[in-house]
Formats: sequence, structure tokens, C-alpha cells
Amino acid sequence: MNILFDSLFNKPTFFKKIVQVLFFATLSSLVLIRIFSRFGMHIPEQVRKAPVIIFTFRSIFFLGSAISYVSMGLLILALIYVLYQKMSSSRKLDLVISFFILFLLVAAIFSYVMNTNLATSFINDIATVTLILLLSITSLSILKKRSEKVMTAFLALAYLCFFYFKISQGLFIVSGITSPPPFISVMVGLAEAFVVLSIIPLFIAYSDISSGGLQAILSKERIKVIIIPSFISLVFLIIDLIDPYALAVIGTWALGFTLYLPPFVYILAAWLFTYSVIRCLIQGRPIGYALGLIYFSGFAISLSLELLTLILGFSLMSLGET
Repeated sequence: MNILFDSLFNKPTFFKKIVQVLFFATLSSLVLIRIFSRFGMHIPEQVRKAPVIIFTFRSIFFLGSAISYVSMGLLILALIYVLYQKMSSSRKLDLVISFFILFLLVAAIFSYVMNTNLATSFINDIATVTLILLLSITSLSILKKRSEKVMTAFLALAYLCFFYFKISQGLFIVSGITSPPPFISVMVGLAEAFVVLSIIPLFIAYSDISSGGLQAILSKERIKVIIIPSFISLVFLIIDLIDPYALAVIGTWALGFTLYLPPFVYILAAWLFTYSVIRCLIQGRPIGYALGLIYFSGFAISLSLELLTLILGFSLMSLGET
């Protein structure tokens, strides 16, 4: 497994470059497509018709779409590489994982060519949640820190709850059952809560607070790292103070969250997550890219692109080192 890690990340391989590009492409797509482009629907009609506004939003949409098309191709390449590595393994679990990755890759290519949506298929939902659970089991058997294992378990529970809701809702609509499936109304809330909870062990594992405490985070060499998460949290706080509904809308657009918990919980979680990921990227730790791909996908996986991004994130976590 360490040899696999070395071949993927410690050398300037093509796969490493793909993952890095996908990380920033996913972040850009989240900002441009899921947030900024949708603001156009809420601009007053008279302002919306202004040539400058039309040009601006068309440019944003064009750029976001271009990034999405490139990301789709890179995602397929990256997952083919992961598939090759899994199929080369002697572990039976890796062979089972490779089967599900291959199935979803073929389905993704088919949906792209036929202009259908992979993320709305009942069978693909079952395959996706099964693959996420298998990749999580692999990660739990490899990761060394207790905080890493707790984070992985929370993420697995989050997507188990989310896909229970998604699959049950689809069955409820298709089958025409009069009574909704059990617990379906609370599953989305549980899924969101598990994601938020997972950020606590994530911060403990990757912020280095366990080794140096709060004093280490506030040290001179790390004070620059605090600026970005503090700025993001401050923006969210200002939005919440001006219009709490706007913050909930942004959460729904960006990550598929309902933001039913108190706003300060999400603001604090955003700070902890951003700080930890930046620390990982500065230190050259590949887990930072994996976490970005997973959390940037959130529950806003209405398209094949977001679904494959989520799968790649969990696949990276299962590769071994962090």
C-alpha cells in the first residue's frame, strides 16, 4: 500500500496532477455554477436585462461549463487509474470495489453520450452507496489515527442516510405507495448532522492541534493560514446577520444542505474545515485533495460530475497514507 501511495503522490506523476487540477476545478465549479450563476435568478428583472449583467452571467456560466466538461474527462481518467490499481491488488475487497467503479464509470460514459443523468438512476444510487461503504471500510482498515477513523465513519453514515432518503424517495414516487418509507423524513437531517460532526475529528487529525494545541495554531508561521478560513467565516456571518434566509439558500445551492442547525455551527465548521484542508495542502498531504473532493460535492450530487467527484474522493482516502 505504501508503494502504491509513493507511486501516486510522492512523485510528480500524471495522476497527482489530475487530482490537483480536479480539486481546484471542483472548487471553481462550486463557486461559479452552484452559487454565482444562480444569483441571476434573484436579480430584479430590470437589472437582469442590462447588457453588462447579461454578459457577466453568460461569461460565468460559460466558464463554469467549460470547467465541468474538462473535469468530467479528468475524472474518468483518474478513476480508470484507481480502477487499475484496485484490480492489481490481491485483496478480494479491492476486486469488489473495482467492479463497482467499473460499473459506475461505464454508466457515467453512457449517460454522457446519451445525455441522460447518472445521478437520478435507482440502480446507480444503490451501486454508489455500496461503493462508498466499501471504500470507507477499506479506509478504516488502513488509517492509523483514531480521529481519522471517526471522521471516515461519520462520512460513511452521512451518505448512508442520504442515499437511504434518495433511494426511498425514488421508490416511493415510482411504486405509488401511499405511505412514505420509515424514517425518511429524518434521514436528510441526520446525514447533514453527520457531515458537520465529521469536521471535528477532521480538524483534530489534520490541523496538528493535538501536537501543539491552540498555541500552535496561533503561532506566527500559521497566522497566514488563519486568514482565509476567517475571511470565509466572516462573510458567512455577515450574510447571516443581514439575511439568514440567504445563507440557507447558499447552503442549499452549494452543498445541498438545509442548514437547519444553528448558523454558528456551520460557520464554525466552515472555519475548521478550511483551516485543516489548507494545512494539508501546504504540507503536501494528499488527504487534503480527497477531503476537498468529498466535502465540495456535499449532497448536491444531482449530476454525474458531482457523483464521480464524490467517488474519487472516497477512493483517494482508501489508498492508504494521508
